[in-house]
Amino acid sequence: MIDVDDYGRTSVPGWYSAGETTGIAGNLAARAEGSLVAAAVIADATSTPVNPPAKAVRQARREHAFAALSRELYPGAAELAHRVLEHTPDETQLCRCEGTTVGQVRAADAGSQQDVSAAKTLTRAGMGPCQGRYCAPALCALRGTTPESLASRTPLRPVPLADLAASPLMQAGELTDTVQETR
Repeated sequence: MIDVDDYGRTSVPGWYSAGETTGIAGNLAARAEGSLVAAAVIADATSTPVNPPAKAVRQARREHAFAALSRELYPGAAELAHRVLEHTPDETQLCRCEGTTVGQVRAADAGSQQDVSAAKTLTRAGMGPCQGRYCAPALCALRGTTPESLASRTPLRPVPLADLAASPLMQAGELTDTVQETR
């Protein structure tokens, strides 16, 4: 989100911003902000005081107030999950694959600023067969983050060359070309 003054001026002289880049408030707010920016551009170019249309000022204020109220009344999924989990008892199972409870995750995080991946490592939550498909949103909500912040690891492991050489694909000659190309 870009920080702007009341007329859409950014911290860079000659640069202005309006609409969703300054905060999500809808198309009516964006149009009103565009009018305010236009007034600021004209004022800055002519070295005169900004004289914005009163209707645009009222519209922008009204739409931003409505957007703030909407965010409070209808929080996003991550915020809603966090609010629900604040009141969830410790004995509630968070990760059914690993049998990890909400209390275990809270205890692992107590007094620390560890990221969600560290909590996952300490409790094994999200490390079962489902790989966090079901519990990752709740785990992240307890940490105040989103599932995108959770580090994922590809389930790969080293394979001994003897096992590779003994594989049916190698015996059939299907891997021979690939092995020769990598030498």
